[in-house]
Amino acid sequence: VTIKSGLPSLESLFEAARWAPSSYNDQPWNFVYATKENPAEFRLMLDCLVEGNQRWAKNAAVLAISVARLNFAHSGKPNRHALHDVGLAAENLALQAAALGLGAPLGPLAAAGGTQRRDEGGADNVAGTHRAIHYGPRRAVATSHERRRTVRIRRTAGPLSRPASRG
Repeated sequence: VTIKSGLPSLESLFEAARWAPSSYNDQPWNFVYATKENPAEFRLMLDCLVEGNQRWAKNAAVLAISVARLNFAHSGKPNRHALHDVGLAAENLALQAAALGLGAPLGPLAAAGGTQRRDEGGADNVAGTHRAIHYGPRRAVATSHERRRTVRIRRTAGPLSRPASRG
């Protein structure tokens, strides 16, 4: 999928995500995306975001939402690693986008909340909206996303204040 606005093919982004490690190589992710070139689809995707993110994400060339399948495909049993695995795929996608100059360092967005559905077989295989991701030339998104330009302070107190600890 090549976007007319001059962005490189999106196929390489989703291929990078496909190479992410996952429990049992289950690859419990799906990415749903919309480009500005299809205004109706883009509007539907934009409406999935929380209101505060909609104000500036409307300037992105591409919006994508990652969805996690929470049960293993091979057994139907719960996959307690699914969200972690989706995060790995999303990181691979973001790294590829950054390498292509698509503005991935602006980061993931909060979607308006999870969804639940039954899979085709009727099993309670919950698919939850995990994160929304925006891509586009950095200048297009950054112009209306000023809060990202402020210095952020990392957490310094509490049990998770350090990224690693012994034993």
